[in-house]
Order: sequence, then structure tokens, then C-alpha cells
Amino acid sequence: MILAHNGQPDRAVQIAEDLAKRSAYFDIATAAHGYALACAGRSSEAESILEQLQWASRERYVASSFTAAICVALGDLDGAIAELRSAEEARCPWFFQMLADPRLKPLRALPEFKRMLNTLATMEANVAPSGRN
Repeated sequence: MILAHNGQPDRAVQIAEDLAKRSAYFDIATAAHGYALACAGRSSEAESILEQLQWASRERYVASSFTAAICVALGDLDGAIAELRSAEEARCPWFFQMLADPRLKPLRALPEFKRMLNTLATMEANVAPSGRN
């Protein structure tokens, strides 16, 4: 994902594709492959991977936090918000970390993304300081 984000999408596609093939149920690798494809301008292939992950999520848990980056790379900001909303509802363990992901920067001005960030801020404010219960 880092290579694709930093302008080396072809190399990222090769690495992510290999990892995804070797680890068929490792959804994060599959999402990285989709993201790299989108960054490499291979939109139809990226869309196909996104669709595969969405179908898989109907049968088993899929960490949908990572699919939001694919949507952003494809220019589908509404789709990215929908993927994040799904991750939030499923309580994906990566959800809040993805809110800080620089690949999601185009979402920062959207009201729904701001709401998600506010939820994080509220949760952090309500956590007792370390050592106090």
C-alpha cells in the first residue's frame, strides 16, 4: 500500500498480487492488491477485487476498513464513506486507525467523515487516564 501511495503502483501490484495469491483469505492483502491496481490505473481490475471483497463480506467477516482506500483511489468518495460506515457498524478493529490514513485525505471535508472523527474524539475523551478506573 505504501509503494502504491508513494508513486510505485506497478511494483506494489506485483508484491500485493503475490501475497494475495499465497494468502487467499487474508483480506488485507487482497485490499492492498485492489488499492495498488487502482493507483496503477487498472480501475476495472480494482473494481473487480472490491466487488469480490464485498461479496465475501456477505458470507464471512471482511475487514472493510481497508476497502475504503480502494474506493478513494477509484474516485468513489461516497463508496469509501459507505465502506467506512460498514466497518464502523461491524466494529472493525482497524476502523479508527484508518481514519488517520493519509490515503483517505479526500474524505476529510465530508460531513460523515467528520462525524466519524468526532466519534473517535469523544471516545478518547471519555477514557480514564492510565492507572485510574
